[in-house]
Amino acid sequence: MEQRSAQPYQHQAEHSPAHYERQEYHNSRVMIGVTHALRTLGSLSPLIILEFVKEPNRASRWIKGASIVTTGVNEILWSCRVGRSREEERHR
Repeated sequence: MEQRSAQPYQHQAEHSPAHYERQEYHNSRVMIGVTHALRTLGSLSPLIILEFVKEPNRASRWIKGASIVTTGVNEILWSCRVGRSREEERHR
């Protein structure tokens, strides 16, 4: 069995000094976080509404309205995201 001499450890930053500068953050995933928060809020809205609205008929109407609004806003955010990605593909 052949023995190799161990090479000393070299930190990666020594090889690339450009990494000391702050890099820009191009691929923001903020939209994904917003849609996740929106979906979570939409799924918890019946519980929140039932805590504050004690009359069953009014609570039912508020829950239906909240689900429609949540779905509408989610679709708007999705279409904005798709529009941006298509625009970026055109520029490539």
